[in-house]
Amino acid sequence: MYHFNLLKKIINYFIAFIFVKVLILSNHNCLASDSKKTNKLKRVPSYSFKFFHDQLLLTNDELKMKKRDQILAEENLTVSKSGHYPKLDLKVGVNGGSEQEASSSSVDPSGGAGKMGLSGGSEGTSNYKVNSDSISGSFGLTYNIFSRFATQNSVLNARNGVNQKLLERDILLDRKKKELIHILLEMQALIKVKKVLLRAENLLERLALKSRNKTRKLFFGSSRGLKIDKKYKEILFQKAKVTEYIHTGHLALRNLIPHYKQNWLNGLRTLSITYKLPSFDYASKKYLKRSKKSKNLSLDIQNYKNIHNTTTWERAWIPLAFLSASQTTTQSLKTKEVSNGWSASLVFQFNLFDGFYSSARRSQAFNMYKISKIKKRDQLSKGIVLLRKDYAQIKTSLQKKIFIQSIIREKRFKIKNLKRIRERGVSTKTEESFMLLELAKKELDKREAQKDYEIALLNIATNIDELNKVKINESTTP
Repeated sequence: MYHFNLLKKIINYFIAFIFVKVLILSNHNCLASDSKKTNKLKRVPSYSFKFFHDQLLLTNDELKMKKRDQILAEENLTVSKSGHYPKLDLKVGVNGGSEQEASSSSVDPSGGAGKMGLSGGSEGTSNYKVNSDSISGSFGLTYNIFSRFATQNSVLNARNGVNQKLLERDILLDRKKKELIHILLEMQALIKVKKVLLRAENLLERLALKSRNKTRKLFFGSSRGLKIDKKYKEILFQKAKVTEYIHTGHLALRNLIPHYKQNWLNGLRTLSITYKLPSFDYASKKYLKRSKKSKNLSLDIQNYKNIHNTTTWERAWIPLAFLSASQTTTQSLKTKEVSNGWSASLVFQFNLFDGFYSSARRSQAFNMYKISKIKKRDQLSKGIVLLRKDYAQIKTSLQKKIFIQSIIREKRFKIKNLKRIRERGVSTKTEESFMLLELAKKELDKREAQKDYEIALLNIATNIDELNKVKINESTTP
């Protein structure tokens, strides 16, 4: 009986052991499956610069407005071209009143004072009665034969207006793309600096709490504790500054891309730019002769020149010439009698005196033409100065970046050495946290130099229309 009970206990222990083992394995499998699910959930989607650029083109409000401006310019061209075509009109009316005597000579075909013309019409008696109750219809045509080249110059200006809007849209596209590149590079650099600051903050926060402890004051010393507290406050200040810059960057991205979401930036690959910088002589010549800004200013000059050419024809001895013709049908409501008539006139209009309006327009157009030429020369000259400043900025910021990079390498080397020194205890952590703070500050200085370099590089590429030659490098490693 004793052996039987012992065997029974052994079997029960074995069954319990197997049951516990199964529970552990099942729990482990559940945890593994849960961790896989969480890993899938935590996996951040990857985004490229092209994704951001496509969103910019689709959703930016300024680009949408500029597109509407282009449509308006095209409609304005259609309006200007309408001067080449005849104007047709149809009039239908019901007449009522007392009977009147009318004659074919009662209508002045010349159109009034200051006009000379040839006219013709349907034959009939010189005097006839117009029935009081009747229905009439009239079909008319008017055509400008000679507008003193006003229509032609108006079409030229409207066509220049379309070209200007296209140029302005291209300039805006380049500017927005440049802003997008700059903000994305800036944001990625600030996030990297913030990580360094957080690491230093975690170390200094623990040290600051220990230094405030009464039992630890003797160990740290009063001056040491004050220094730790000061460095900790400095880290908080730097972190707050960087955090605010990041928040502002998110708002700037939302201004460029209204549907922007912050998680897009988390999944963006690490960006950098490369651009083969041309010589200053080449860039300055291209900016003066073939840049979009130079072309846009040249179109301004051409527009004012066309307006001036139009006003030079506005003279008292140069007439406007136009042709008008009409066909009229009238049916009496009482007698049902139908009468038809037609008329045609070729009119020459002389502006004998218009209160000095034409001469004032000529003077305005001439002065605006001269101003537009001076404006082009002045703006391009200022642009060359800014271009030269960008070239100088590239050289100085590059040297500054190289200098700061050498300091950063030195501080990283010291941090590695500090970690290896175990016997220094708490002081090692203190020195390491101080060094991390200095490293973060130098990272900010490096970013400032890098930012100046990138801005100057992008400015040059944009001003000489070579932004498409700026290569956007993408990397999955930070």
